[in-house]
Amino acid sequence: MGTANTLLRTLAVFGVVFFSLSYGVTGGTEKDEYSLQAASTRFSGTIFPATARGERKLPLNVQIKVWTLDPSSKHRKFALPLSGFYVANCISGRITTTINNISEKRSPGEFWIVPQGTSMLVQLEGQNASLQTIVFEVTH
Repeated sequence: MGTANTLLRTLAVFGVVFFSLSYGVTGGTEKDEYSLQAASTRFSGTIFPATARGERKLPLNVQIKVWTLDPSSKHRKFALPLSGFYVANCISGRITTTINNISEKRSPGEFWIVPQGTSMLVQLEGQNASLQTIVFEVTH
């Protein structure tokens, strides 16, 4: 049952992402204000989504990364160096995110969207945490 719920959540998130991309979301650049502990790239590639009528859209770069945060860093607050529109998912641990000057506590299993051109600060609340990001950037 847990796998089915995760799959349904992931499909819902992708639906929101592709709906947003149909309105012309383009890539941006984020400022890296703090150091990060570690990131591993799980997928990086270009896809060519099609409309319902089968028309091809602009190429879309997709990058999936897993970020590991732990208290051994001198900073407990991190800015993710990402560009474009992205979906984030708290995999483990407790964090607080700040997006557009609005802070929210996040728990494992929670998904949220970071709009293009917006930076996200992540504050570690416990001993360690992991989060996944799925970045979508239109290329021309």
